[in-house]
Amino acid sequence: MDKITEEIAHFVGSWHLATEEARARHDYYKFYAATHQTADRPLHAETQVTIRAPFDLDDFAPSLSYAAPGPAQYWAFSERVPEPALFHEFTPWPSFFQLRTSELQLHTSGMMWRQTGTLPEPHVTPPGSVAVVVAQAAILSDDDRLDLGGHGLVFRPTEQAGESLAQLIGKTLALSPLAHVAPPGSDAAIKSFIDDTAATLRAYEAPTPPTNGDELTVFVAKAAVLDGDFVNGTADAAVPDYAAYRPAVAAPAADDPFAGFTPSFRNGGNAGGTPGPDTPAVVKGTTTAGEGLVAPHSSIDIQAGGNTLVNAVALTNDWLAAKVTAVIGNHVELNAIVQINAYADDDTLTATLGHAGDDAATAAFNIASFRRIDPAADHAASAGSSGGTHDFPNYWAVTKVTGDLMILNWIEQINFMSDRDTAIMSASGNKVQVVAGDNHATNYTSLAELGHYYDLIIVGGSVYDANVITQTNILLDNDTVGAVSGFAAGSGSVSSHGNLLWNEARITNVGAADRFDALPAAYREAADHLAKGSTGAPADVLKDEAFAGSGVVRALYITGDVIDLQFVKQTNVLGDADKVALAMDKVKGDASADWTVSTGHNTLVNSASILDVDGFGPTHVGGQAYSDEILIQANLISHTPQLAPLGGDALVNEAVAFLGDDMLKPDMGSHGGTDLAHHGALPLGTVQADPMHVLAA
Repeated sequence: MDKITEEIAHFVGSWHLATEEARARHDYYKFYAATHQTADRPLHAETQVTIRAPFDLDDFAPSLSYAAPGPAQYWAFSERVPEPALFHEFTPWPSFFQLRTSELQLHTSGMMWRQTGTLPEPHVTPPGSVAVVVAQAAILSDDDRLDLGGHGLVFRPTEQAGESLAQLIGKTLALSPLAHVAPPGSDAAIKSFIDDTAATLRAYEAPTPPTNGDELTVFVAKAAVLDGDFVNGTADAAVPDYAAYRPAVAAPAADDPFAGFTPSFRNGGNAGGTPGPDTPAVVKGTTTAGEGLVAPHSSIDIQAGGNTLVNAVALTNDWLAAKVTAVIGNHVELNAIVQINAYADDDTLTATLGHAGDDAATAAFNIASFRRIDPAADHAASAGSSGGTHDFPNYWAVTKVTGDLMILNWIEQINFMSDRDTAIMSASGNKVQVVAGDNHATNYTSLAELGHYYDLIIVGGSVYDANVITQTNILLDNDTVGAVSGFAAGSGSVSSHGNLLWNEARITNVGAADRFDALPAAYREAADHLAKGSTGAPADVLKDEAFAGSGVVRALYITGDVIDLQFVKQTNVLGDADKVALAMDKVKGDASADWTVSTGHNTLVNSASILDVDGFGPTHVGGQAYSDEILIQANLISHTPQLAPLGGDALVNEAVAFLGDDMLKPDMGSHGGTDLAHHGALPLGTVQADPMHVLAA
């Protein structure tokens, strides 16, 4: 391409680009937007809103009585039905003259008027049986062995804490009449269990006082009705406040450099738990380059207790209830609470360290409550205040359960914890905190069974109703804290008690205790008709005052028995027999170190609540009505008098041995050589390991 042609091509290309740019109208859009600029408008229009609330809400009134109206009725015109030609008193009436529940025919002036219900006969859903078996177990072994510092000693206590705990468990189980019960496997077994348990508890008597030095207090209360609170065998006593014995611990500040440490450790090793001679800083000391704030002397904090075991159950049985209950057979009712606290807290302590001033004695509480709620009384008061009259229903709707109806809730909870710590320590470093306890075990169950409500329940058999709570706390806290000969300390304290054993149980029945009376003839007649397959409603039953104002009676017929068992078993077992030896460092013994030792302050809690809805009105019984309410509360304090004359220092020095060079070598044979067979160097099948060829043969 020559020069002229190239210039022409460039011109044509530039003209083409200018044309495309003009076609895009970029400049026009910029000009148009600039000439049509508008101010930003507010997002929301400024309007005045007027709010009026002329109506006041009433307070909640739970005792209001409301009855749903019956089926609506109307008059319908119908043509005359011709009468039979030959009328006779034995002549059967035609089907359109037969009276039925939902249709009534009348003759008036040659015309027939018919009153007919516009709603079909209501359908009533029958209940089903329910069975819940819950087993919760928490098992923990935290048997620590601690060896801290250059003391050059070996600590080997000879006392067997496991055997002592087994003996305490045996003593405790011997006090409980329900220690070895197991869940029944059938409806017949449940009925037998309720009868046998009631008989066993009725026959229970307080055991004779022990003669081996143990302390035992047993309280037994038996009556047809128990009401109120019982605390350690005292009726109508003030229930203690749990927070007074275990106050809530406030969370440390976010900027606290010692968050999570014990009070004595936070306060510079001051055993009393109060701040030492501090400046506004947390710990008084000197500042060393590269090390920060350094305390003036050593402090050692040992926590070998502080364990927490909790069992909690909240059970609501609202599966079956009615305004009126008619029982053809017997009615058996059992409400029982068995509570046992057993502990051993005999400590042998050194005299070198003082006893902590805030170390309270071990506390044990058995708290039981029996309550009754009578909805019929509240309903009667509400009906009396209204002053109105109600019509009685004209018919009922019946549903049927063939056989027995079972309601079973069996809950077992157990916490088993072993925290037997063995420690030998000497002052080492600047600040030392050892936490060998502070374990937590919790079992929790919350169960609410919300079922069916009826106006009338007719039971062709008997009713077995039982609520049983058994609670047991077992604690072994026989601690030993001693000092090896030559031990010295600046200040310190030992806290070995402060345990809390807490059993709290509550049984609340919805239904008055005096609601039982003899079975009226009308209800027995109704039960007989239902047993034969008839669903007709006797007029005397429908005229019961309990059904006044009901549009239709919703009835349940059970051909067999009603079996209602609520059983809660809670057990806490803690072995916290700690052994602590205090020694001096062989290289650099610190006689000014502050020591804080805590081996107690354990918490064992059982809490159970049963809310059992029995009925909202009277219960008519054709047979016998049996009612038993039984309370057993026991506190056992086990003692070991053989250890009382000995002090902690004497026991520790008996169990301490110096660590010699020969203790670091492997075991030698009887001839002074190494027993290679026992050390794994020779297989057991060789001649050297088995010279008699017993294993090889």
